[in-house]
Amino acid sequence: MGSAPVRLFHSSSELEGLLAELGFEPRVVQIQPGPLQGRFQFSPAGLGAVVRFHASAGFTLVCPRKMQILPLGLNRAGSKGRVVVHGQPVAEHGIAGCYLDLAYSFFQVWPGADALIALLPRQPLLEGLALGSAQNCLQWMNDCNQLQLTPQAHGAMAELFMAALEPAAPQPIDLLRGVVELLSDQAIVAALRFRVPTRYDLVARLIDLGVQSTDLLSLDSVVEQLSCSRRSLIQGCKELTGYGPIQLLRLQRLERVHQALRQGRQEESFESASVAAVAERFGFFSRGHFAAAYKKQYGQSPSQTLNQAA
Repeated sequence: MGSAPVRLFHSSSELEGLLAELGFEPRVVQIQPGPLQGRFQFSPAGLGAVVRFHASAGFTLVCPRKMQILPLGLNRAGSKGRVVVHGQPVAEHGIAGCYLDLAYSFFQVWPGADALIALLPRQPLLEGLALGSAQNCLQWMNDCNQLQLTPQAHGAMAELFMAALEPAAPQPIDLLRGVVELLSDQAIVAALRFRVPTRYDLVARLIDLGVQSTDLLSLDSVVEQLSCSRRSLIQGCKELTGYGPIQLLRLQRLERVHQALRQGRQEESFESASVAAVAERFGFFSRGHFAAAYKKQYGQSPSQTLNQAA
Protein backbone atom coordinates (compact mmCIF):
# COMPACT_ATOMS: atom_id res chain seq x y z
CA MET A 1 0.00 0.00 0.00
CA GLY A 2 1.51 3.34 -1.01
CA SER A 3 1.50 6.57 0.95
CA ALA A 4 -1.37 9.03 0.70
CA PRO A 5 -0.82 11.40 -2.24
CA VAL A 6 0.41 14.88 -1.40
CA ARG A 7 -1.86 17.62 -2.74
CA LEU A 8 -0.42 21.12 -3.03
CA PHE A 9 -2.39 24.29 -2.42
CA HIS A 10 -1.43 27.89 -3.18
CA SER A 11 -4.29 29.82 -1.62
CA SER A 12 -6.91 29.46 1.09
CA SER A 13 -9.51 28.93 -1.65
CA GLU A 14 -7.59 25.94 -3.01
CA LEU A 15 -7.39 24.41 0.47
CA GLU A 16 -11.14 24.90 0.84
CA GLY A 17 -11.60 23.01 -2.42
CA LEU A 18 -9.47 20.07 -1.24
CA LEU A 19 -11.52 19.75 1.95
CA ALA A 20 -14.80 20.16 0.07
CA GLU A 21 -13.83 17.16 -2.08
CA LEU A 22 -13.95 15.11 1.14
CA GLY A 23 -17.50 16.22 1.95
CA PHE A 24 -16.70 19.00 4.41
CA GLU A 25 -17.96 22.60 4.33
CA PRO A 26 -14.80 24.53 5.24
CA ARG A 27 -14.07 28.24 5.45
CA VAL A 28 -10.36 29.06 5.29
CA VAL A 29 -8.90 32.52 5.87
CA GLN A 30 -5.21 33.37 5.45
CA ILE A 31 -4.30 35.33 8.60
CA GLN A 32 -0.57 35.85 8.10
CA PRO A 33 1.00 37.93 5.30
CA GLY A 34 3.11 36.22 2.68
CA PRO A 35 2.56 33.72 -0.12
CA LEU A 36 0.44 30.84 1.12
CA GLN A 37 1.78 27.51 -0.07
CA GLY A 38 1.14 24.21 1.58
CA ARG A 39 0.79 20.46 1.43
CA PHE A 40 -2.28 18.46 2.23
CA GLN A 41 -2.69 14.72 2.67
CA PHE A 42 -5.75 12.61 3.41
CA SER A 43 -5.95 8.88 3.90
CA PRO A 44 -8.78 6.60 5.07
CA ALA A 45 -7.59 4.14 7.74
CA GLY A 46 -10.07 1.48 8.76
CA LEU A 47 -13.06 3.18 10.39
CA GLY A 48 -11.26 6.53 10.52
CA ALA A 49 -9.04 8.79 8.46
CA VAL A 50 -6.06 11.14 8.88
CA VAL A 51 -5.57 14.65 7.50
CA ARG A 52 -2.18 16.37 7.41
CA PHE A 53 -1.41 20.07 6.88
CA HIS A 54 1.81 22.03 6.27
CA ALA A 55 1.65 25.72 5.37
CA SER A 56 4.05 28.58 4.67
CA ALA A 57 1.67 31.18 6.15
CA GLY A 58 -0.79 30.99 9.01
CA PHE A 59 -4.41 30.23 8.23
CA THR A 60 -7.58 29.73 10.23
CA LEU A 61 -10.14 27.10 9.36
CA VAL A 62 -13.72 26.77 10.56
CA CYS A 63 -15.87 23.80 9.59
CA PRO A 64 -19.18 22.45 10.89
CA ARG A 65 -18.53 19.23 12.75
CA LYS A 66 -20.02 15.99 11.60
CA MET A 67 -21.48 14.77 14.86
CA GLN A 68 -20.68 11.14 14.09
CA ILE A 69 -16.96 12.03 13.84
CA LEU A 70 -14.60 13.14 16.61
CA PRO A 71 -11.43 14.90 15.38
CA LEU A 72 -8.24 14.53 17.43
CA GLY A 73 -5.37 16.75 16.32
CA LEU A 74 -1.74 17.22 17.28
CA ASN A 75 1.42 18.93 16.15
CA ARG A 76 3.78 16.16 15.13
CA ALA A 77 6.76 18.27 16.23
CA GLY A 78 5.34 18.31 19.75
CA SER A 79 6.05 22.04 20.23
CA LYS A 80 3.38 24.33 21.60
CA GLY A 81 1.61 27.25 19.99
CA ARG A 82 2.06 26.41 16.29
CA VAL A 83 -1.43 24.92 16.19
CA VAL A 84 -4.31 26.74 17.89
CA VAL A 85 -7.63 25.02 18.54
CA HIS A 86 -10.68 27.11 19.49
CA GLY A 87 -8.46 30.02 20.51
CA GLN A 88 -6.26 27.86 22.76
CA PRO A 89 -2.68 27.09 21.64
CA VAL A 90 -2.06 23.36 21.63
CA ALA A 91 0.22 22.53 24.55
CA GLU A 92 3.57 20.85 24.13
CA HIS A 93 2.82 17.18 23.48
CA GLY A 94 -0.89 18.00 23.52
CA ILE A 95 -3.73 16.42 21.58
CA ALA A 96 -6.72 18.65 20.92
CA GLY A 97 -10.31 18.54 19.73
CA CYS A 98 -11.57 16.01 22.25
CA TYR A 99 -14.30 18.18 23.81
CA LEU A 100 -17.50 16.35 22.98
CA ASP A 101 -20.01 19.19 22.74
CA LEU A 102 -18.81 21.38 19.87
CA ALA A 103 -20.75 22.29 16.73
CA TYR A 104 -17.69 23.59 14.84
CA SER A 105 -14.05 22.71 14.44
CA PHE A 106 -12.11 25.98 14.64
CA PHE A 107 -8.33 25.94 14.41
CA GLN A 108 -5.25 27.72 13.13
CA VAL A 109 -2.10 26.24 11.64
CA TRP A 110 1.10 28.30 11.66
CA PRO A 111 4.38 27.81 9.79
CA GLY A 112 6.58 25.24 11.46
CA ALA A 113 3.66 23.03 12.44
CA ASP A 114 3.12 19.54 11.10
CA ALA A 115 -0.57 19.28 11.91
CA LEU A 116 -2.09 15.78 11.98
CA ILE A 117 -5.80 15.26 12.58
CA ALA A 118 -7.40 11.86 13.06
CA LEU A 119 -11.09 11.72 12.11
CA LEU A 120 -12.54 8.94 14.24
CA PRO A 121 -16.04 7.45 14.53
CA ARG A 122 -17.35 9.05 17.68
CA GLN A 123 -19.40 6.29 19.28
CA PRO A 124 -16.97 3.40 18.65
CA LEU A 125 -14.15 5.57 20.03
CA LEU A 126 -16.04 6.37 23.23
CA GLU A 127 -17.08 2.76 23.67
CA GLY A 128 -13.50 1.58 23.15
CA LEU A 129 -12.17 4.04 25.72
CA ALA A 130 -14.87 2.99 28.21
CA LEU A 131 -13.80 -0.65 27.89
CA GLY A 132 -10.10 0.19 28.23
CA SER A 133 -8.03 2.00 30.85
CA ALA A 134 -9.34 5.49 30.08
CA GLN A 135 -12.02 6.19 32.67
CA ASN A 136 -10.55 9.55 33.70
CA CYS A 137 -9.93 10.38 30.05
CA LEU A 138 -13.63 10.04 29.27
CA GLN A 139 -14.53 12.36 32.13
CA TRP A 140 -11.97 14.92 31.03
CA MET A 141 -13.43 14.90 27.52
CA ASN A 142 -16.63 16.36 28.97
CA ASP A 143 -14.74 19.37 30.36
CA CYS A 144 -11.56 19.79 28.33
CA ASN A 145 -10.55 20.23 24.72
CA GLN A 146 -6.88 19.29 25.19
CA LEU A 147 -5.10 16.42 26.83
CA GLN A 148 -1.37 16.76 27.46
CA LEU A 149 0.33 13.42 26.83
CA THR A 150 3.67 12.09 27.95
CA PRO A 151 6.36 12.67 25.29
CA GLN A 152 6.41 8.92 24.66
CA ALA A 153 2.63 8.68 24.18
CA HIS A 154 2.59 11.80 21.99
CA GLY A 155 5.36 10.40 19.81
CA ALA A 156 3.57 7.06 19.50
CA MET A 157 0.32 8.81 18.57
CA ALA A 158 2.09 10.88 15.91
CA GLU A 159 3.72 7.72 14.53
CA LEU A 160 0.31 6.04 14.37
CA PHE A 161 -1.19 8.95 12.44
CA MET A 162 1.79 9.00 10.07
CA ALA A 163 1.53 5.26 9.55
CA ALA A 164 -2.05 5.77 8.39
CA LEU A 165 -0.73 8.20 5.77
CA GLU A 166 2.35 6.21 4.82
CA PRO A 167 1.67 2.61 5.79
CA ALA A 168 4.70 0.38 5.53
CA ALA A 169 2.87 -2.83 6.44
CA PRO A 170 0.84 -4.72 3.81
CA GLN A 171 -2.20 -4.70 6.12
CA PRO A 172 -4.31 -1.54 6.60
CA ILE A 173 -3.69 0.47 9.77
CA ASP A 174 -6.39 0.06 12.44
CA LEU A 175 -6.43 3.73 13.44
CA LEU A 176 -9.33 3.48 15.88
CA ARG A 177 -7.83 0.56 17.79
CA GLY A 178 -4.45 2.26 17.91
CA VAL A 179 -5.88 5.47 19.38
CA VAL A 180 -7.89 3.52 21.98
CA GLU A 181 -4.78 1.65 23.07
CA LEU A 182 -2.65 4.79 23.32
CA LEU A 183 -5.20 7.14 24.93
CA SER A 184 -5.05 5.65 28.43
CA ASP A 185 -5.16 7.46 31.75
CA GLN A 186 -1.49 6.60 32.25
CA ALA A 187 -0.55 8.38 29.03
CA ILE A 188 -2.12 11.69 30.10
CA VAL A 189 -0.04 14.20 32.05
CA ALA A 190 -2.77 16.83 32.39
CA ALA A 191 -6.17 17.81 31.09
CA LEU A 192 -6.40 21.51 30.15
CA ARG A 193 -9.60 23.23 31.22
CA PHE A 194 -11.64 24.61 28.37
CA ARG A 195 -13.85 27.67 28.35
CA VAL A 196 -17.20 26.82 26.82
CA PRO A 197 -17.21 28.45 23.37
CA THR A 198 -20.24 30.71 23.58
CA ARG A 199 -19.07 32.98 20.73
CA TYR A 200 -17.71 30.44 18.26
CA ASP A 201 -20.93 30.00 16.34
CA LEU A 202 -21.11 33.77 16.02
CA VAL A 203 -17.63 34.03 14.48
CA ALA A 204 -18.42 31.15 12.15
CA ARG A 205 -21.49 33.08 10.98
CA LEU A 206 -19.32 36.16 10.45
CA ILE A 207 -16.96 34.17 8.23
CA ASP A 208 -19.93 32.82 6.29
CA LEU A 209 -21.11 36.40 5.82
CA GLY A 210 -17.70 37.28 4.42
CA VAL A 211 -18.03 34.50 1.85
CA GLN A 212 -21.42 35.70 0.68
CA SER A 213 -20.96 39.47 0.63
CA THR A 214 -18.96 41.61 -1.80
CA ASP A 215 -19.98 44.87 -0.12
CA LEU A 216 -17.79 46.97 2.16
CA LEU A 217 -19.64 46.34 5.41
CA SER A 218 -19.55 48.54 8.51
CA LEU A 219 -19.40 47.08 12.00
CA ASP A 220 -22.92 48.35 12.70
CA SER A 221 -24.20 46.61 9.58
CA VAL A 222 -22.50 43.34 10.54
CA VAL A 223 -23.88 43.50 14.09
CA GLU A 224 -27.37 44.09 12.71
CA GLN A 225 -27.15 41.20 10.24
CA LEU A 226 -25.85 38.80 12.87
CA SER A 227 -28.25 40.05 15.58
CA CYS A 228 -25.50 40.26 18.18
CA SER A 229 -23.73 42.79 20.39
CA ARG A 230 -20.63 44.64 19.22
CA ARG A 231 -18.71 43.46 22.26
CA SER A 232 -19.47 39.76 21.75
CA LEU A 233 -18.54 39.93 18.08
CA ILE A 234 -15.29 41.83 18.60
CA GLN A 235 -14.13 39.73 21.55
CA GLY A 236 -15.06 36.42 19.96
CA CYS A 237 -13.39 37.33 16.68
CA LYS A 238 -10.15 38.42 18.34
CA GLU A 239 -10.08 35.34 20.58
CA LEU A 240 -10.41 32.99 17.62
CA THR A 241 -8.54 34.74 14.82
CA GLY A 242 -6.49 37.56 16.31
CA TYR A 243 -8.35 40.09 14.16
CA GLY A 244 -11.34 42.34 14.62
CA PRO A 245 -14.45 41.52 12.55
CA ILE A 246 -13.95 44.22 9.91
CA GLN A 247 -10.28 43.29 9.50
CA LEU A 248 -11.27 39.65 9.06
CA LEU A 249 -13.89 40.50 6.43
CA ARG A 250 -11.27 42.59 4.62
CA LEU A 251 -8.90 39.62 4.51
CA GLN A 252 -11.69 37.53 3.02
CA ARG A 253 -12.39 40.12 0.34
CA LEU A 254 -8.67 40.28 -0.47
CA GLU A 255 -8.67 36.50 -0.87
CA ARG A 256 -11.59 36.67 -3.28
CA VAL A 257 -9.70 39.20 -5.39
CA HIS A 258 -6.60 37.00 -5.18
CA GLN A 259 -8.51 33.95 -6.35
CA ALA A 260 -10.16 35.84 -9.20
CA LEU A 261 -6.81 37.18 -10.39
CA ARG A 262 -5.21 33.73 -10.12
CA GLN A 263 -7.95 32.35 -12.37
CA GLY A 264 -7.27 35.36 -14.55
CA ARG A 265 -8.16 35.15 -18.18
CA GLN A 266 -9.26 31.54 -17.89
CA GLU A 267 -12.70 33.00 -17.25
CA GLU A 268 -14.42 34.86 -20.06
CA SER A 269 -15.60 37.57 -17.66
CA PHE A 270 -11.98 38.49 -16.91
CA GLU A 271 -10.63 38.49 -20.47
CA SER A 272 -10.66 42.25 -20.70
CA ALA A 273 -10.96 43.10 -17.03
CA SER A 274 -8.34 45.24 -15.34
CA VAL A 275 -7.01 44.71 -11.84
CA ALA A 276 -8.95 47.79 -10.76
CA ALA A 277 -12.22 46.35 -12.09
CA VAL A 278 -11.71 43.08 -10.25
CA ALA A 279 -10.79 44.92 -7.04
CA GLU A 280 -13.87 47.13 -7.27
CA ARG A 281 -16.04 44.05 -7.74
CA PHE A 282 -15.07 43.04 -4.20
CA GLY A 283 -15.33 46.45 -2.57
CA PHE A 284 -11.82 47.92 -3.03
CA PHE A 285 -12.14 51.38 -4.59
CA SER A 286 -8.86 53.04 -3.56
CA ARG A 287 -6.23 51.69 -5.95
CA GLY A 288 -3.26 52.73 -3.85
CA HIS A 289 -4.54 51.31 -0.57
CA PHE A 290 -5.70 48.14 -2.28
CA ALA A 291 -2.39 47.53 -4.07
CA ALA A 292 -0.42 48.05 -0.84
CA ALA A 293 -2.68 45.73 1.16
CA TYR A 294 -2.58 43.07 -1.55
CA LYS A 295 1.21 43.10 -1.85
CA LYS A 296 1.59 42.91 1.95
CA GLN A 297 -0.74 39.93 2.11
CA TYR A 298 0.49 37.91 -0.88
CA GLY A 299 4.04 39.09 -1.47
CA GLN A 300 3.42 40.35 -5.00
CA SER A 301 1.43 43.02 -6.80
CA PRO A 302 -2.07 42.29 -8.14
CA SER A 303 -0.87 42.73 -11.72
CA GLN A 304 1.88 40.15 -11.16
CA THR A 305 -0.76 37.65 -10.03
CA LEU A 306 -2.91 38.36 -13.07
CA ASN A 307 0.04 38.14 -15.48
CA GLN A 308 1.12 34.80 -14.03
CA ALA A 309 -2.36 33.46 -14.72
CA ALA A 310 -2.41 34.71 -18.31
